[in-house]
Amino acid sequence: MQKAKFGPTEEKKTKIKSQTPPGLWQDVTRGETLLTFLGRTRVRIENYRSILIYSETGIRIQGKRYQVTVTGKNLCIRWYDRDEMEITGRFESVTFE
Repeated sequence: MQKAKFGPTEEKKTKIKSQTPPGLWQDVTRGETLLTFLGRTRVRIENYRSILIYSETGIRIQGKRYQVTVTGKNLCIRWYDRDEMEITGRFESVTFE
């Protein structure tokens, strides 16, 4: 009688690891600020430290190593928690200082 196997085999585990972009998890574990754009009107920011400036035309975020400034029109922080936020609006520029 053959025993049932549960979970991915070693071969499948290797394939899953190889699908991860190189350096991505290193960035996360080092606390790098990550920006994910969802189309042209939403951006999700992860691993930020604080909100420095917030207006309809500009939002400046303090990251671990640098500041991120988003400029545009009708900017709004839709939601945030201590590690992540989502900004919506018409983006004109994103700069890193």
